[in-house]
Amino acid sequence: IEDSKKAITDATAAQPGLEAALKKVQGEQAGLETSIKPTRDADAAAAGKVNEQKTILKTKEAELAAAAKAKDEAIAAAKKAAEEIAKLIETKKKSLAEVNAKLAAPEKTVKAKQDAVTPKDAALAAAKKTHADATAAAPAKDKAAKDAVVAVAAAEKSLADTRAKQKPAQDALNAAKAEKTPDAAKVAAAQKAVTDLQNAVKAAEGDVNAKKAARDAANKANTEAIAAVNKAAGAVKTAEQQLTNAKNELAAAEKAAAPTRGQRDSIQKEIEAQSKALAEKQAAPANIEKDHAAKIAPINAAIAAAKTALPPLEQAYAAAHAKL
Repeated sequence: IEDSKKAITDATAAQPGLEAALKKVQGEQAGLETSIKPTRDADAAAAGKVNEQKTILKTKEAELAAAAKAKDEAIAAAKKAAEEIAKLIETKKKSLAEVNAKLAAPEKTVKAKQDAVTPKDAALAAAKKTHADATAAAPAKDKAAKDAVVAVAAAEKSLADTRAKQKPAQDALNAAKAEKTPDAAKVAAAQKAVTDLQNAVKAAEGDVNAKKAARDAANKANTEAIAAVNKAAGAVKTAEQQLTNAKNELAAAEKAAAPTRGQRDSIQKEIEAQSKALAEKQAAPANIEKDHAAKIAPINAAIAAAKTALPPLEQAYAAAHAKL
């Protein structure tokens, strides 16, 4: 206690002198502060510029890191999506193989029915051509038959006319021979007329027979032509029916295959769509890298500019701080 009291006494005694010294120093400090203010301001300004560039550098480096992280995440997501799509495509391909196996029998039936339609189509075309040809040829045959009938009638008339001349000629010959004094020339002429008519009758009879034979042949040809037209028409009708039946069978086969074909087409469309999506996802990493390069170009430029600007600013700050 005594020591403390003594310390208090000594301190109290020393306090006025210390306060006076403090006031003196404080007075000197005010002047010193005034004199170093320009240097302190320069130091603060230099420090601000250095901090500004360091802040820019730190911000841009953070942006660069964030961009790299975003790029890596986007690439990883694209690769994962591509893997999932690839798995889905494989699943769809298996389903497609199963549907194709199921479709094999109906498709075979459709092919067989299609193959059956083609020859029947050709057979119908051939039957129609045969019918058309027969129909085109029939009028000529009919006309020939009618012309042959007319020719027979004309030949028979010619024969009848020639035969009608025979009796008068024979009568003239008999009269010439019956005269009291027969005229040989007259008799010869009458005989020649009778002979000529006999020959003419024979020729006319031959012509009639020839015309009748031609008529019979023309009638036969006409009958055959009519039969050919009818036969060809029947063949066309038969071929049409056979083609109709074949087409109906094909339509039934197509109808039976339609549901499975629909499944196949649906799966194929899904595979095509997923394949397109897969290609896009597979191309995504390169596109992401490209976009990333474009995005970070200005960031890298800003970082490079900050790093270039920082050393001289740090030097200026060090000089200002040393001076302070």
